[in-house]
Amino acid sequence: MHRRLHDQLNNIFNSTNYNHILLHGPKGSGKKYLIRKTLKISSLNNLEYDKLLYKKQNSVYFFDSYYINKYKKHFITFIKEICESDFDYKKHIIITNTELIQPHIFNFLRRFLEVNCENNKFIFICNSLRGSLEAIRSRCINLRVPYPSQEEYALFIKGFCKKSGVEYRTSFLKEKDIGKLQDIILLEHIGAEYVDNVQDFCSDIMENIKDYPKIQELVRNIIKNGFDSREVMKTFADYVYRQDVYRLVAEHDYKLALGYRELIHMESLFYKVHLLLK
Repeated sequence: MHRRLHDQLNNIFNSTNYNHILLHGPKGSGKKYLIRKTLKISSLNNLEYDKLLYKKQNSVYFFDSYYINKYKKHFITFIKEICESDFDYKKHIIITNTELIQPHIFNFLRRFLEVNCENNKFIFICNSLRGSLEAIRSRCINLRVPYPSQEEYALFIKGFCKKSGVEYRTSFLKEKDIGKLQDIILLEHIGAEYVDNVQDFCSDIMENIKDYPKIQELVRNIIKNGFDSREVMKTFADYVYRQDVYRLVAEHDYKLALGYRELIHMESLFYKVHLLLK
């Protein structure tokens, strides 16, 4: 899947020197899968640097914007440590959901990328090119990852089903989010059912967008059920797919990282969404 982009990335990684990389494309198009396949990442270990959670395999580091925003000082310190150590081999620092990073961290990254360390390469992954991303975009090779063709997708799903011990069904093609589909197949292999409650929540919010008391009830239920607030917000932004909603989510992601109470924080966000969309 994404053979042309896979070959292009291979050529980049095999060259003696290359710029940092910015991968962008719609949610579920296979950006992380593409990077993991190209860098031959089979499994990632969950690690922690003084509360900052990240994943690692050999010389590849994975960070997510949520933990970067929440523990920004730890992130900056740790990135400097990574890049100032072990000069003899190449390191790849991958940051997912880059579009949600706070602006002042982009300013740090912009200055940091100007010192183009030969053996430290950043790979930024995002769903949309917007906002503060302009600060680093000009310093990166920009590659768009589209949804795979129907034929590519079918071949990929058949291979994944065979590997997972699940019988292939053409109905799998209806799910366009590659990561979600992999979860569905893996759960089916162990006899469990994938329940996408966050998507149901997004749908319910849109159906009741003019009825704020109903929205409050929906928000309280999703918090009570223990869903990750940041993931709910991001999923909702992708569900609506509007620039102004993305801005609201980025603003409230920052507030959550500052320690706002979760329920008040979520009600505040969806009240603004209610006013915006009603």
